[in-house]
Amino acid sequence: PAAAPAPIAAAPDAAVGTAATGGAPAGGGMTVQHWAENQAQFANMPPLPENWIRIRSSSNRIYFVNTFTGETQFVEPPDLPPGWTKQVSKSSGKTYYFHAARGLNTFEKPRA
Repeated sequence: PAAAPAPIAAAPDAAVGTAATGGAPAGGGMTVQHWAENQAQFANMPPLPENWIRIRSSSNRIYFVNTFTGETQFVEPPDLPPGWTKQVSKSSGKTYYFHAARGLNTFEKPRA
């Protein structure tokens, strides 16, 4: 079997440039490792799924980086296991969770 890819954080001093940062180093010149070590400034915000961190861009906008895959996005990542989506019932207005591939739904939030 093929070995799993090494996490991005394994290269602690590498400044990661992405489309989200216009190719510039993450967070206006700071490395991903720097931001990973300085998440305390975001302690008042909800926790993120495993391997995700917050980075403040040079324009003061917060974006999200997966330190394992290198994926970046401006939308907070969902705290759901793969395949699950959060839905709202049209009839009751209640939140439920749906897994399309399995055809399952539940009112209890699946654990990531």
